Amino acid sequence: MNAEYVDGEVLLELKNVFPSQERMKVINNGSTLEFFSKVNENSNLTISGIDGKIVYSVKVNLSEGINYIELPDFNQAAIYIASIYNNSKIVSEKYIK
Repeated sequence: MNAEYVDGEVLLELKNVFPSQERMKVINNGSTLEFFSKVNENSNLTISGIDGKIVYSVKVNLSEGINYIELPDFNQAAIYIASIYNNSKIVSEKYIK
């Protein structure tokens, strides 16, 4: 952030209002994944049970900025782990559905 004082006013210039790294959270009672991406990229989304067994997998196209991905509706209440990954990184979030 740059600040400049001009004619009795402080002018602020915001270079980057988003965090410098990817982040995700599950919202809407476990029905939506909110993911912030620094770049446009093709990635994979997997949902696994707490035992590590993958119960859902899909390719996702992420845009730079905030992305919203609808999650599948599982009939069984359980703890799940949502993971988005590509060749260079993985980001995971645990949630209860």
